[in-house]
Amino acid sequence: MMYEQASGANSARLEDYIRAIKTRPFVVILVPLLLISLGFLYGSGREHTYRAGSAVALGPTPVGSINANLAAPVEEREASLLASNQTANAVIDELGLDMTPGALLRDLNVEFIPSSGVLEARYTGSDPDLVAAIANAFTQAYTEQREQNAVDFYKVEIDIVEAQLKGVEEELETIDEAMRLLGEDRAKALGQEPSPSREEEIGLIDLDLSALRTNRTTAANGQITLARELAADTRALETRQTTAKVIRTTDSPTNPIGIPASYLLVAAGVLGLAAGVAVAFFLEHLDRTARSADQISTALNTAVLGEVPTFSRRTNSGLAAIVMLSESPKQQVFAAQEAYRRLRSAVQFAAAEFRSETGFAVSVSSAFPSEGKSVTSANLGVALAQSGKVVVLVSADLRRPTLETLFGADLQEQGLSSILTGTDSNLPVLESGVENLFLIPAGPMPTNPSELLGTGSFEAVLDDVRTRADFIIVDTPPILSTSDALVVGGYVDGTVLVVDSRRTEVADLLQVHSEFSRAGLVLLGAIVNRVRRRRQFFRKNRYAYAHASNADNT
Repeated sequence: MMYEQASGANSARLEDYIRAIKTRPFVVILVPLLLISLGFLYGSGREHTYRAGSAVALGPTPVGSINANLAAPVEEREASLLASNQTANAVIDELGLDMTPGALLRDLNVEFIPSSGVLEARYTGSDPDLVAAIANAFTQAYTEQREQNAVDFYKVEIDIVEAQLKGVEEELETIDEAMRLLGEDRAKALGQEPSPSREEEIGLIDLDLSALRTNRTTAANGQITLARELAADTRALETRQTTAKVIRTTDSPTNPIGIPASYLLVAAGVLGLAAGVAVAFFLEHLDRTARSADQISTALNTAVLGEVPTFSRRTNSGLAAIVMLSESPKQQVFAAQEAYRRLRSAVQFAAAEFRSETGFAVSVSSAFPSEGKSVTSANLGVALAQSGKVVVLVSADLRRPTLETLFGADLQEQGLSSILTGTDSNLPVLESGVENLFLIPAGPMPTNPSELLGTGSFEAVLDDVRTRADFIIVDTPPILSTSDALVVGGYVDGTVLVVDSRRTEVADLLQVHSEFSRAGLVLLGAIVNRVRRRRQFFRKNRYAYAHASNADNT
C-alpha cells in the first residue's frame, strides 16, 4: 500500500510526457517516420487529378422573349443548357472523343455567380491537356449554340413576317383585280339606256367597289406595318447584341488538385509526432518496469546504492573487470565504474557498522535471470580488491555458473559443489588475475542445489573463507526463480539486489521485498543495472573527473 500511494497520480502532467519521450525516443521517432513513409507512398502512388476552367459572359437574348424584346438571361437555366447533352455532343464531335455524353458530363461542374451574368465550366480529369481542351470546348460550344439560337430566332421572325407580307400582297392583287372588273361592269352599265334596272345595277356595283376600297385600304395598311416589322427584324438581326462571349480560356493545368505532396508529408510528420508522443505515453503508462530510483527504493524499502548505465561487456579482454580500465573515451564506461565504486563504498560502510573480526559476506542476486548479477558481483569484487582488501568471489549459482566465464576460467571439475557433496575436502581457490581477488568455482552441477546450500557444509565454507578474506562476494541464482538465494541470504551479512531497469517490474520487486521480509533477511540495498544514459548539456556534473589529468588544476 505504501508503494501504491507513492506512485499514484490523478492526471497526466507535462513531466509525464517528457519522461515518456525520454524513455521511448525510438517510438517518438519511428511513428512519424512511418506516417511520413505512408504519406509518401500514398502521394507517389495516387493518380493525379487536374481541374481546368473557362468562363463565358452572358448577354441578353431574344430567345424566349415576347415581341422580340431582349430578355435578361436566367443563369440557372443557362447553366443547365451548358451542361446539356446537346453541348456535350458538340464537344465530343469537336474533339473526337470516344465517350458518351453522360460520361463526359459526369466530370463537368458548371458554376455561376448570382447576378454576375458569368458562367464557369470546370472539368476534372487525369490528363491535364485533355482537361483544358474539354473545358474550353464546352464554353465555346455553348457560346456558338447560344449565338446560333439568337440568329435562328430572328430568321424565324423574318420568315413569318415575309410570309404574312406575301399574303397581304396577294390579297391586294386580288382586290385590285376585283375592282378593275367592277369598274368595267360599271362603265358598261353607264353606256346603256337609262332605266330603273340600270340605276339599281350601278348602285350595287358602287357598293361593291366601296367595300373593296375599304378592304384594300386595310390590306395596304397591313402591308405597310408588315414591311416595317420586316425591316425592324432584319435590322435587329444585322445589329444584334452578342448573347454569349468566352471571356476566359484555360491552359493545361500543371498542379494536381487535392493536398500537395509536400503538405501531405508535413501533415503526416506533425500528426506522426503527436501520435508518437501519445503512443510513448500510453506505453509508459502501461509499463510496470521499475525504471526510477524512487520506484525501486519505495518498492524494496531500501536504498539504491548505484545506477549502472548500459555498456558493452566486451570493452576489454577481461570481460568483468570494467572498473580496471584506467582510461576510456566512453562516458558510459566511466559512469559504470563510478557506480561500482559507490557500491563498494556502501558495502564497506555496511562492513564497518557490522564490526566483525572476520570477513564481511555479501550475496548478490536479482529477481530473474540475465539481469546482471554476475557482472555486478565480479566488478564489486574487483573494486574491493583495488582498495587493498582481500576479496573472495564465491560462484554459488550451482545451476548456471557465470563468474568462471567472466574471468576467463574453465568450468572446474571440483569446486563448491564438490565440498558440499563431500566428494572433495580441499576448498579450490583460483586466482582471478586481479591482485587480492580470488575465485571459488561452482564445480559440477548437482541435482539438488537448494538442499546443498542449506546444509551446514556451506556455512562452514563461508566461515572458513571469512578467516582468510576481508570480503566475500557470493553470486547466487535469481530470487524469484529458485530458493537458493534466500537460503544463501541466511548465511551472509546482507544481500545486494541487482535490478534491470529495462526488465524488472515493480510487482517483482514487491514480491522480492515480501520474500526477504518473510525470511528475515538483510537487504543492504539495490543497484540499478542498464540505466539509459543520455547526453546532457549545460550541466555542472557533465565534467568527467576521469580525464582530470588533461585539464588545468583548479
